[in-house]
Amino acid sequence: MKSLYHNLERPNNRGFLIDKINKTAGAPKGSAYCSSGIIYIGKCNKIPVTATPRALSWLKASAVKRKHGKAVTTEPVVKGDIALFNWSKNQWHVEVVTQWNIAGDKTRFRTGGFNTGSPYDPTRRKQGIFPHLRRKQDAIILNYQEFWKLNSKEVKALNHWLIHRH
Repeated sequence: MKSLYHNLERPNNRGFLIDKINKTAGAPKGSAYCSSGIIYIGKCNKIPVTATPRALSWLKASAVKRKHGKAVTTEPVVKGDIALFNWSKNQWHVEVVTQWNIAGDKTRFRTGGFNTGSPYDPTRRKQGIFPHLRRKQDAIILNYQEFWKLNSKEVKALNHWLIHRH
């Protein structure tokens, strides 16, 4: 399997498309582009995004739906919600939820993520834009409406960018 962009990333978060994503989001060249990618999707689809190209900027208490697998609100998790991960003390990562409930699997969900390793490459040497299967207990799920106001056409456009198709 390949990245949705065929591994166009070069070393150090660089490459034509990666530089374009970061520039569109207002981030310097070579920046980690997980949140820049989501901002890029929004701007390409003329959807304003209120977060900045830093993953931690997406964390807003008013937006939290689930925290590490536990419900914070009664709102269901839906496509387009934001999945925020804290991999270590100062390393935050953000992806977009593409499927919350998976038949036969109550512990994981699907996302689309920028600046991630390939789930199909066990060495994770190549970075790019990939679909992922993530553990619910690892994520903070945020209501997408805190970041963008999506109508049904815009949700379809977002899913077109992020849902992995075989």
